[in-house]
Amino acid sequence: MFSLPTKITIARIIFIPFVLIFWAVPIVEPILWGISLGQLISAILFVILTITDFVDGYIARKYNMITEFGKFLDPIADKVLVFSAYFLLIQDGSMIYIPALIMLTREFIVASLRMIAASKGTVIAADMFGKLKTVSQFISLFVYLFGIQNISPAMNVVALVLLWISVLLTVLSGVNYVKNSWSVLAEEN
Repeated sequence: MFSLPTKITIARIIFIPFVLIFWAVPIVEPILWGISLGQLISAILFVILTITDFVDGYIARKYNMITEFGKFLDPIADKVLVFSAYFLLIQDGSMIYIPALIMLTREFIVASLRMIAASKGTVIAADMFGKLKTVSQFISLFVYLFGIQNISPAMNVVALVLLWISVLLTVLSGVNYVKNSWSVLAEEN
């Protein structure tokens, strides 16, 4: 049976469609910083699911419940959550698509390397750059999902800076992941 952290990760994946559904359903006209009640519920659910990412990792480390499957599944859950949110924001015009495209490209490269490593019986876990990338993406998405960029022109600049910081960390973590996976995969050949 699955460990508690893995169950939390699976629950996160199961609840991601609700982020999409609530965002798409215009429950009422905009109520806060240009977002509707449905979008607010979606944003709150996004935050809750983001917190579960930290909770499952904490439990896994604290209670020595780290599993190979958990190390494989957790980053996938993160990516599905993050890119679902990017999709919503790009689709409704709240966010430009270039940063998301850069980040998506990185994720395809890393996912390909993960699959190659997995086929060789190796799991390459996320490192500190990967964790910083994830945190920066969550923060940036929090700002956009809650419509904080709509408060003022200054907050729009802050939102853009946070977005591009997460792009930078995404690229750096991708380069680092390629370097780390290359050395691990080369050792096995």
